Amino acid sequence: MGKFRLRKLFNPPWRRPFWVCVGAFLLYLYLNRRAVNPSPPLLDLIVIVFLTIAWIGFFSQFVLPVKTIHERMQAFFRLLIYPLGLHGQAISIIDGEIKKRKGEEQKNGPGVILLDTASAALLKKPTQYMRAIGPGVTFTKRREAVTPESVVDLHLHKQTIGPTLHAALSPFAEKGKKETAGEYQARQRERNETRALTRDGIEIVSTITVYFKLESRPGEGNTQFGFRPESVEKAILGQNIDLNLPPDAAERIRRWDWLPAYLAADVWREYLGKFTLDELFQRNAGQPSATAAILRMVRARMMEDHVTAMNDFGAETGEMIESREYHLLKKRGIQVTRVEINNLLIPEEVESQLVKRWNASWLIRARQERVLVDRQRDYILKQGQTEAHTRFAESASQPFLSETGGELLTGRQVLLRLLRGSLEMCDRDPALHSMAVEETAQLQDLIDWVEKQADL
Repeated sequence: MGKFRLRKLFNPPWRRPFWVCVGAFLLYLYLNRRAVNPSPPLLDLIVIVFLTIAWIGFFSQFVLPVKTIHERMQAFFRLLIYPLGLHGQAISIIDGEIKKRKGEEQKNGPGVILLDTASAALLKKPTQYMRAIGPGVTFTKRREAVTPESVVDLHLHKQTIGPTLHAALSPFAEKGKKETAGEYQARQRERNETRALTRDGIEIVSTITVYFKLESRPGEGNTQFGFRPESVEKAILGQNIDLNLPPDAAERIRRWDWLPAYLAADVWREYLGKFTLDELFQRNAGQPSATAAILRMVRARMMEDHVTAMNDFGAETGEMIESREYHLLKKRGIQVTRVEINNLLIPEEVESQLVKRWNASWLIRARQERVLVDRQRDYILKQGQTEAHTRFAESASQPFLSETGGELLTGRQVLLRLLRGSLEMCDRDPALHSMAVEETAQLQDLIDWVEKQADL
């Protein structure tokens, strides 16, 4: 025979209230041992049971934020079976994290889940997923439960991959003397996350940051963060499985928020391969730089359903193509709001050669940039002159807009109206009025002189 343990008396859980009642009843009989009539103890027992159920029903209305009669009955039923150990999971989810007591995951009866305004989850049974639940109180049925893999955070997410900003060692550096093997492997892993090659075969590493959330509108689902059941189902059901890891590995199932930054890294590699290293740092007047063009295309592929195609040399073809990344994220219920690419790093030897080349050709580049600046200045000057001529013609012709047509004007009347239109333009524009005080006086004198003359 094995060792006797007191804990065995209380397993399964429904035995606990039974032994408590037995002990209370024996204590009652002991305290009333002089009474001979058995009816009062029986009556007291009935009253005690009735009052216990009544008080459980009363307090069950305040332990959870319930509103409807159905919810109140559900709360009463679960609080009633809780002492018997027949309940299911009784947990809360805050900011996408499960808060529970030890052993709650083993409960499989009817349960209750309380979610804050920034959390959602997908209920599942041992063999299938059931339904998405959002902020508020959810009463689960038998064998329904949630796991950390089926819980989502409704906040705006920020995911960053690539080398850490202001890192002590370059991702291209060899293993440091004081650097452990684990630290070196982590540095190389960060390097490979965003590693890309230019068209001329130069390796560049960057830091990519993606801001995203589950697809919804603010205020949808009675929460400021937005809750859409379809998006939660798409995100959870679309999680990846890494077949390279063993079945019991914790990271075998990739969480739903793993995907966006790595998709952006793939698009970054694709577009970087269309430019050479020199093209990344060249600037043409009136045109964005190659790095700006790459960032714009990465954002478009992540946030728009169609984008402009680009050939193998970084020039836009004008053809509109479907954005695969956008549609893939949409199938997962994910909406990207912003993408940032910065901290571009190149190998030290390449950077040294680049600096030497810039130092040798700085005068040529300075002259080229001066020519570009002069061209841009001339272009802006001509554009300003054209706009000024147009504005002057419009202002001077304002007095003619009130004419209905059919009336022949004399040369004197036409000249007066043009002069008055020019004078009104100077008076309407405060900056022009202050700069053209002498010209305004001359216009007024000219108008007075024309009015005194005979018809022209």
